[in-house]
Amino acid sequence: MAVSTNSYFSNSIIGVPQVGADIDIYETGSNPKYAIGFGFERADGNKYRYCHFGAISDKGEIVGTDNLESSTTSTAMSLQVVSPTIYTPAGETIAPNKVGSRYLQINNTGANLSVAQLTQDVWAGGTICFVTGSGTGLSYRIKGNSASGTPATGETYIELYSPLVETVDTTTAFVVQGPKYANLEPAGGIVPRYQSPAGFCVVGNSASAYGWVCTKGITSALLGAGALGSTGNGVVTHTTTPGSVQVNATPITGNSSEANLATVAVIVNSYSASTYTIVNACLE
Repeated sequence: MAVSTNSYFSNSIIGVPQVGADIDIYETGSNPKYAIGFGFERADGNKYRYCHFGAISDKGEIVGTDNLESSTTSTAMSLQVVSPTIYTPAGETIAPNKVGSRYLQINNTGANLSVAQLTQDVWAGGTICFVTGSGTGLSYRIKGNSASGTPATGETYIELYSPLVETVDTTTAFVVQGPKYANLEPAGGIVPRYQSPAGFCVVGNSASAYGWVCTKGITSALLGAGALGSTGNGVVTHTTTPGSVQVNATPITGNSSEANLATVAVIVNSYSASTYTIVNACLE
């Protein structure tokens, strides 16, 4: 399930919601009520973010962006360059890829990303980073993108929230990371596409639903197979069971790879007879 066309994103600066704001962290629905990523800090220090879910995600599960559907990495678009033939969008005075323009025009010919996946706004809310060539090291938030074939065969526009501060050209290669709080699915497991954890589900959410995750503070977490921990243990995403966590640097499958994963929470109270534990989430 890719990013929903019902989702909307904002680049505004969010202040602190006032006491009495109409926020119910247990609410879930099929239509967005807030911009994706909207967040707040509760009086006890807990932080929550509003998200779009791309797959069924149960309460206490840790979820992350499905990179295969809403991102492109060096293996998906290796050394992909911007287009050498530029088409300026109607109404714009500055050509794409030039200083001051909010548009990039990329040539997707030969990319390992299928035309079907290059649908309109599949990267909306994400971030593009230039990794080689002109503009190297700069990153921009993406407002939206055209479908493949617009403005010409093999061409795609990427619209940015901010104007370019350096020109990019055919030497430029890039990676795109999808929005952190959209197209969320149970994180971890044996497939690395979900290894960008966003938070812990407050309630169960169906595919395409909108709801809340806890990113900081005290919340419940699902323990994976063999992952019983003690108070004070740091936990990471489970290496075999998506959505669950396991104790950091404690191999449970004959594989110590979890020692290389970032700690997502600390166990504050463990109960041996349960598949759940209570943690202090530390994702922001």
